[in-house]
Amino acid sequence: GANGITPDRLRIMGNIEDPLVLNITAYNGSAATVTVADFSFEQLGYPDSFYQNRIVLLFPKPGSSCVGMAVRMITQVRHNNPGTNEGFNFSPGQAPGINPPGGLSDVCAGTEFVGGTIVFADVNEYWLDLTGNASGLTAGVNGYIGGGTGGVLYATKNGVHSPLAQNIETIQFQYNGDLNADGQMDGFTDWNTTWTKTQIAAIRQIRIIVVGRTRDSFASINKVPVSGLYLYRRPPVANTAAAASDDWHKRFLLETMSTLRNASLNIYNVGMR
Repeated sequence: GANGITPDRLRIMGNIEDPLVLNITAYNGSAATVTVADFSFEQLGYPDSFYQNRIVLLFPKPGSSCVGMAVRMITQVRHNNPGTNEGFNFSPGQAPGINPPGGLSDVCAGTEFVGGTIVFADVNEYWLDLTGNASGLTAGVNGYIGGGTGGVLYATKNGVHSPLAQNIETIQFQYNGDLNADGQMDGFTDWNTTWTKTQIAAIRQIRIIVVGRTRDSFASINKVPVSGLYLYRRPPVANTAAAASDDWHKRFLLETMSTLRNASLNIYNVGMR
């Protein structure tokens, strides 16, 4: 952050849009190919071209002791008519441009994926570019504005950036769930780096807080603003402290909450149920 502003960044990975669940029947050691059950492609109705360059997640078999998954990019669909010898080939380098939670390295032996599942994957990120000079990004490439234009809120999907709003001062996320396993929701709180994977899997609600700020300061104020309203200074939001003084930019606070309605497929291998 800058000037005491510490915006959050949320990354979500999963089978978000296009449905796909295929059973893995063979997995070679280098993960160059995966074989799925015969006639699997015929059950879905996607043409072979639909799979090209799609990012997928590979999950271990049910009951596996390995907690993890593989991330791959499909480069070829292979099968014989009418529907035998079906599977995928993957490009070297796994999934270029995608940086899911935990990184890209496999954490499971190849044998753990036999009997597992393969699904389409999307990596969605929501983040605030404070400066307009985000590290590793180039202005005009993949939708990134850059060029010193800060205060832009982005939604990034699989490395493609979509600006959502400008003149944003901060964005914060808070989380709610039964993380202490007492049967009750604990209430919204900021992210805690000490949470275990089991606790993270118990999150069921996310609060989203966005603070907008007028681009220009007011040239004159005809009366003193009411104390405590923070109309002309940054307010305290989640774990970001309030500014120490007024700067005469007016603020607008937007708040909403999202409930996680589909928690049946979990990247930490809680299982498919």
